[in-house]
Amino acid sequence: MKKEIAAKALKLGLKILFGLFVFAFLALFVASKVTTSPIFLFNKTTMWVMTQSMDPTIPPRTYILVEKATADDVEVGDVIVFRSTDPRIKGNFNTHRIIAKSGNTIVTKGDNNDQDDGIYSAKPEDVVGRYVKKLGFLTFLGRVVMTPIGFAVLLILFIITMSFSVFPDVKEAIAVKTEEDEKKKSDEIRRLIDEEVQRLKESGAGLEDLPPTDKKSEKGGE
Repeated sequence: MKKEIAAKALKLGLKILFGLFVFAFLALFVASKVTTSPIFLFNKTTMWVMTQSMDPTIPPRTYILVEKATADDVEVGDVIVFRSTDPRIKGNFNTHRIIAKSGNTIVTKGDNNDQDDGIYSAKPEDVVGRYVKKLGFLTFLGRVVMTPIGFAVLLILFIITMSFSVFPDVKEAIAVKTEEDEKKKSDEIRRLIDEEVQRLKESGAGLEDLPPTDKKSEKGGE
């Protein structure tokens, strides 16, 4: 019985993890579109590169892994993420390579751009991270989700998965737990009744005064 319960719990746990993964991806996708600050977990985060300025190192519409870093952590040759002061994308993040660095001066340039960023290069206080690698699977999902139809399909698949896979198991688990709780409650009530019966017997009370019980009466046989 315990092995069967453990197997069901494991199965349910895996389904919930899958559902949480899909939900987390959707939440991350939405957050990446509305947040003005990267959300780092264990000093790592993901970001969505939209333009072709870093192509072919980072093709347009690519998810990348970024590690948290400051201006002191990066050097020439690193691809960094920084808040841009360029009026065209001011407030948003830019992902370009450092081509020169001296003191507080950092010169950045997109690999696919003809010129460096000039006055719109990274300021030391605006550096937030360093590019680590491309994320192929998330990129594929991101490109699907970027389309309204793709986002709707993924959301529907998530709901269907939860409805037909996880929710029934949760309902069954709740039913089993309720049944177990009812049994424990019934056993506890029976135990209290038996204790009271024993107490009354020991105190010399008449059997006719005893509360009803399913035990056979000790008076007059069966």
